[in-house]
Amino acid sequence: MPEYQTITRKDNKMDFTIDVIIFIGCNKRFVHLSQAEKLNETISLAQYWTDFVSRLPGSSLRFFTSPEAVPVVADVSTRLGKEINCIILPEANEFAASLKKFMQTSLENKKNSLILLSNNAYIPKNVEIMTVVHKFEAGGKRFLFFGGEKSGYENFPRLVFSLDNKPVASVPKAVAGLSRVLSAFFTQTEKDKEIPTEKARRLAIELIGCKAAARASLHGLYEFLESADKLTRADIDRFFIVTDRIVQLDNGTKMTGAEIEKSAFVDLGLYLMTASVMPELLAAAGKTSKAETYSPFDLIAAATALNAVEVEFELVRSTTENLPRVKNTRPERNQSEHKKERAIAYALSQSGEKRLRTWLLEAYGLDKSLIKEKFEYLSFIFELFFYHYGEGDMSVGRAATPVELLGRHLDNFGGMINAAAISRECQVLTRKTGRREIRIRCTAPAQFPDTTIEIADLIAQTKQGTWHEIAKDEATFEFVGAQQHPWTAMILAVILRMFALERRPLAGLDILIANSMTANTGFDIKTSLAFALAQSLVHLHGHSFSEQQIYTFIGEVFAFLRLEIPRREITTLACARAGKILPIQFSPIAIAKYVQFPDACRLLFCHSGVTNIDAAIPQNTMLRLKESIPRCFKLVEQERSIPGMQIKYIRDLLPKKLAVSIDEFYRLMRQVPEHVTDTLFQNKIVSTPANREQTKTVAQLLPVRNALIYLIGEYCRCRELIVRLNMGDVNGAGRLLRISHDGERVAVRKNGRLEKYRLHYTDELLADLQKIAGQNPESVALYEQSGAVQTSSPEIDELVDVLHSVHGVLGAHISGAGAGGGALALVEKGVVEACIEHLDREYYQPRGFEKLVLSSRPVSGSSGIQFSLAELTTALPQKKIT
Repeated sequence: MPEYQTITRKDNKMDFTIDVIIFIGCNKRFVHLSQAEKLNETISLAQYWTDFVSRLPGSSLRFFTSPEAVPVVADVSTRLGKEINCIILPEANEFAASLKKFMQTSLENKKNSLILLSNNAYIPKNVEIMTVVHKFEAGGKRFLFFGGEKSGYENFPRLVFSLDNKPVASVPKAVAGLSRVLSAFFTQTEKDKEIPTEKARRLAIELIGCKAAARASLHGLYEFLESADKLTRADIDRFFIVTDRIVQLDNGTKMTGAEIEKSAFVDLGLYLMTASVMPELLAAAGKTSKAETYSPFDLIAAATALNAVEVEFELVRSTTENLPRVKNTRPERNQSEHKKERAIAYALSQSGEKRLRTWLLEAYGLDKSLIKEKFEYLSFIFELFFYHYGEGDMSVGRAATPVELLGRHLDNFGGMINAAAISRECQVLTRKTGRREIRIRCTAPAQFPDTTIEIADLIAQTKQGTWHEIAKDEATFEFVGAQQHPWTAMILAVILRMFALERRPLAGLDILIANSMTANTGFDIKTSLAFALAQSLVHLHGHSFSEQQIYTFIGEVFAFLRLEIPRREITTLACARAGKILPIQFSPIAIAKYVQFPDACRLLFCHSGVTNIDAAIPQNTMLRLKESIPRCFKLVEQERSIPGMQIKYIRDLLPKKLAVSIDEFYRLMRQVPEHVTDTLFQNKIVSTPANREQTKTVAQLLPVRNALIYLIGEYCRCRELIVRLNMGDVNGAGRLLRISHDGERVAVRKNGRLEKYRLHYTDELLADLQKIAGQNPESVALYEQSGAVQTSSPEIDELVDVLHSVHGVLGAHISGAGAGGGALALVEKGVVEACIEHLDREYYQPRGFEKLVLSSRPVSGSSGIQFSLAELTTALPQKKIT
C-alpha cells in the first residue's frame, strides 16, 4: 500500500478542499451480495475513506446510504466501535433531489472545492487519486471519470464512448449482454443448427451478469431453456427478432452488444469534478431519473447529458505512468499526541493465551473450527474493550442460547426436557475502575445504546445493605425498573446483587456487551445477558460460581425485577455442558445423567424470518391450558379411583404409574372430554363496535384432550430420545423430533399450497388405538402419538417441511417463542452446508427473508475467566479494528 500523501502548495497551504461523497448500497448490485459480503465491503469502504479524508486538511466525508443498506451500516458501526457519519436516502427516485438539497447547504461559498464522488464499492490506490488531484485545477468545468474494473453484475451501467472519445450513453450490462446473447443464438442456429439448452443458459448468465438478470432480460425464452433440451431458430423467433440485437443509445447512435463491449467502461470507478459542475450534474440526474428503475441516480447517464453545457470530460485510465510523485509533507505529530490518538492494541501473554484456549476448550468441546472462530471473535472484542476504556485487567463472561431438543411446554406441567445450549452467545467484558460511574458500551449500539450511570445517583436512589433488604426496598425497585431500556434494568439488578453478595460498596465499572443473539428470533436475550454479566463480575472479584449458586443468583435477580423466573432457561444455562444433552426433570428440578451428543451430527437453528406476528397467540393458548390441564388430571384420577393416588404432573399419567396396560390407557383417555370450557376466557370484558365494554358470556372451548395426549407423548419422547442416543440410533432420534412438530403444527402443504392442519383424537380414533394396543402394544407406543397443541405458525411449518426435504436432515421441530422463533433440526454433519444452501434457495429467497441459520454442537451454558494486567500487554503497533 503506498504511503498516504497530502496535497500542498509552496507555502504548505492547500489550494482547495475535497468533499468526498460515497454511496453505500445505492444500486441493485448490493442486493445480490450475501450478508457477509455486504458487511465486509462496507467495512472496507468505511475504513478506507475515513483514513483517506483524515489526511486531507479541511476536507469532509459523507456516506449516503440507501434504506436497504441501513442495517449493514449499523452493524459496521458496531464492529468498528464508532458511528459512521451517513445520510439515509429516501426512495430511489428521490436520490438526486436529496443530494441536491444537501449540496446547496454544505457546498455554499465553497468555490475552490473539489468533489470526489463514488456510487459503488471501488477502492482505488491512494497514489491514483493523489496524483490526479495534484494536477487537477479547481477552476473551470472539469469532470473526470476514473475507469474501474468491469463488473459481472447486470445492472452496473456501461459508459459508452464515441469514436472521438466522447461519452455518449449509459447502457446497463444486461442490455448489452442481451444483444450479445441474441447475436450468439441467431448465429449458432443458422442452417437448422441447434444449441443444447444447458449451454444456452450458461451463455446467457455469463454475458448478462447473473441468473436473475438473464431470466428478466430473456423473458419467456429463459423459461423455455429451463424446460426444453435444445434451442432452434424457430424457438428464438417465438420470442425475439433479429433487430432486437441492436441497441439505440441516448444520442441516437445504434450499436450491437459487441461494439458496446469494446467501447464501454463499467461504473466501478470514481468521479472528480469542480464544485461548479455538481449543480448541473444533479439537474441532469433528476431528468434521467425514472421511478420504475431500482437506482435511477445514474451518474454516467447524468454526465453524458452534460455535453450540452460545455463540460470538459476526461477518462482517467491509468495514473501510474509518467506522473510526478507527490511528496508527503504531512507535519509530524509529537509522540504524546500520537499516543493519545492511536487505538490501544492488546496481546495476551503466552500464559494468558494458554488459559484462554483451555477455557474455550471447556466451553465448546473438541470442535476446533468453533474454538478458532470464538478465539478470533474474542480477540476482536478484547481490542474493542481497549479501544473504549484503555489498558488494564478485565474479566470475561459468556452465556449461550438455551434450546430444547424435545420437551416444549413440559416444564409447565411437571415434565422433563432434553436441553442443550448452542453457540449463539452473549459475552460481557468488565473492569473495576476508580471512576464514580458505570459505563456501558455495546458492539450493537442500535440494540443496546451506550449508557453511563453515576454511582452517586445509584446510591442516592437505592438502599444499601443485605440483598434481602435491597430486594424488599420499593425505592430501589422503582429506580431500577424506571430505566429507559429493559436491558439496563437487568444490568443494574445483577450489579446490585453482586455487590450485596460481596458485601462491598458500589464501585465504578466499565462494561462492554457483545451479543450475537439476534433480536426477535424467539430467544430470551435478557437471561443470557444476566448470566454473562454475573459470570464476568464474579470472576472479576476472583471467585467462581457453582451450578447451584449461579442458578440461585439469576433466579433472585428475576424475582427482584418481578419477572416470571424462566426456570427452563436458567437451568439449561447453569448446567449445560459441551457435547452433552441435558435431561431436566421439573417439579422439583432434577438433572438426570448427561447424554453424549452424536459426533456425526449438528444442531441447526433456522429462523423463520417472521418477527411481526403476534406471539401472544400461542402464549395465551398455553396460559389457558395451564389452567385447564389440571382439571383433566382430576378427571383421570376420579376415573382410575385408586386409594392414595394423586395425579399432579404429566409424569403421573404414564401407564406404569397408573398401573394400567396401553390399551386400558387409551380407554382412560376417552374419559377426558375433547373440549372443556375455558374459564379464563369466560366473563372477560371485551370491546365490540356496538358496545365498548361488553361482558363475554359464551365461553370458549379448549381442545384439552388433544393437548393432554401431546404432553404425555412428548414426555415419553423425551425419555425415548435418551434411549435412542445412547444406542447411537440418530435416525430414530430424528423421527422423534418429526412427531413432536406434528403436535405443534398448524399448517401443512398440500397440492402446492398451505392448508390448515390438526389431528383430532376423537372417541373413534382412541377406540381404534385401544383395539390395536390390545393386539400389539408396541405398534401404538405413546411416544408415537403427536397430540395437538398448535402453537406453531404457517411459516415455521413450511420451514420444517423444507428441512425435511433434505437428505441428511434427521428431524426438525419448532424452536423459540412460537411465531417469533424458527426451527431446530438434527442434521448429519456432512450435509450442513448443502442444507443451508437448500434453505436459502427454497425458503428464504422466495420470501425475501434474510437468511439466519446457525450450525452448532451443544456447548456449555455459561462460564467466565479473568485476565490480569500482567497477561495483557499494550506495547504493540496500532491495529485497525475490523
